[in-house]
Amino acid sequence: MTNNDTNNNLKKWMSLQESPYLCVTQSNKEKTQPENAIFPIIKILEGNPHQVGAGFLINKEGLFVTAKHVIMDVTNDVTNTIRVPVYGVMFIGNKQCILRPLNKAIVKDIGDIAIGILTPMAHKISRKTLIHKRLILSSQSVKIGDDLHAYSCPFGHSEGKKIYFTMGIQYSGKVIEIYNNGRDSVFLPNKSFCVDMYMPAGTSGGPVFNKYGHVVGIISTGYEGDNLSAISDISEVFDMTLQNVCLPNGANYEYISIRDLHREGFVSIK
Repeated sequence: MTNNDTNNNLKKWMSLQESPYLCVTQSNKEKTQPENAIFPIIKILEGNPHQVGAGFLINKEGLFVTAKHVIMDVTNDVTNTIRVPVYGVMFIGNKQCILRPLNKAIVKDIGDIAIGILTPMAHKISRKTLIHKRLILSSQSVKIGDDLHAYSCPFGHSEGKKIYFTMGIQYSGKVIEIYNNGRDSVFLPNKSFCVDMYMPAGTSGGPVFNKYGHVVGIISTGYEGDNLSAISDISEVFDMTLQNVCLPNGANYEYISIRDLHREGFVSIK
């Protein structure tokens, strides 16, 4: 189940899918709250973990947002099922984490946006469901000149079945262009914008915040030479739908959108 470095506290939690990759080391010099909701995403290839990007939780039970290109190659477009092992690396304390398997992913037909569901985890003794912090989504559109901030986890390095991450990396910049009808016809044909900050590899899928700490966008791609990044507007997520959903309050839906989950109190949009 775990390797010798795993803290005993982690053994109190179990996933509905057993995983031999439960020990991941975090290299972090400062503690910051966003890491409770923002996490690296890894996939397992030939027995070894590889970081593919980041995601962020929008409800406490495991619903998250990321960039489509982060998970597109590991999902089945028709069934939304996962073709290779993919995990969200959820930090629960200083240099401690739990891997939550990716249960399902839904990608937006147009644009670089996806939502996913992490496999539920329960405490082995109390049977309480593991919950995390969630981020608040913004209903307000960005404007030229707005100061924005990002927080994510650039690619670390791996040694066999152990990965070293650097968390707590923050970036700041201003909105310099807005593409209400999309930046291009292929990669970002949806509403998006450009900021004058460079986001390195591994940060794709992470959140971009306004001055209130609300998520206004999803990191899509950076332009290293120009110190620029393209950001998908968070409003593109609101009408994405989940299928066959049973909410914690017992309500069942054949289809329900993120906007409807907000009305039900399970996603926060301000």
